[in-house]
Amino acid sequence: MFLNLVGVWPTYKKEIKSAIKIALVEFPEIEQQIKTVKIGFLSDKRFATNTFYWKKALQHIIKLNVLAFSIPCIKKKFEITRQSGISNMFSIQDIIFHEIGHIFYNNRLCKYYGLDLYNKKSNSFKLLKNINNNNTIQLQLLTEIKQQFSISEHDFIVKFGSYSLEPGELVPECISNYLRLKNKCCLTNLDFEVLKISRYVIEYCKQL
Repeated sequence: MFLNLVGVWPTYKKEIKSAIKIALVEFPEIEQQIKTVKIGFLSDKRFATNTFYWKKALQHIIKLNVLAFSIPCIKKKFEITRQSGISNMFSIQDIIFHEIGHIFYNNRLCKYYGLDLYNKKSNSFKLLKNINNNNTIQLQLLTEIKQQFSISEHDFIVKFGSYSLEPGELVPECISNYLRLKNKCCLTNLDFEVLKISRYVIEYCKQL
C-alpha cells in the first residue's frame, strides 16, 4: 500500500494513518487490496472515493477530495453532513473507515459470486461493478436488519443517515460506525443500537 498524502492538511495525516491501522487490525484480509491512498480533485462534493481495478489481483485506490483534506475546517463539513441526515461522519477517521468498508464489501462480494481476487478474468471488473450497482445483497441485508431488529426503514435512516441506502453504501457506513464506536467508553442508547446493528451487518457479510 502506498500513501501519498502530499497536500493533506498536516494534522489530518496522523488521523488517516491511524484509521488505516485500526481498520486493518479488524480486517487484515483486505490489506493487499489497497493499492494507494492519495489526495486529488473529485468532480463532486464527496469527501473521498474508492475505485477498483484488476491487475494481477483486485486493487483499490482511495482518493481524498483535495477541497476537503487540504483545509483546516473539515469538521464543519461533518457537522453539516450529520445535521442534514446524510451520514454519521464525525472525523477524518470515519471517512477512511468508510472507504475501507468498500474494500471489505467488494472482497465479500467477490467470494460470494465466485470472482477470484487473484486471477483476473476478462469480465471481472464489469461483473463486480454490475454487482455493486445491482444492489441485490444490500437489499437482502436491509430486509434482514428490519426483521432482526424490528426496525423500519425510516428508523434505520435516522440511525445511519440517508446515504447508507444508496447502492453499495450500507455496509461501508456500518463498518465506519462500528469502528468508530466499538472502543468508545460511554455509549448513548443511539450509539448502542447503531453498534449492535453494525456488528450484525459485518457478521452477515463474513458469512457470504
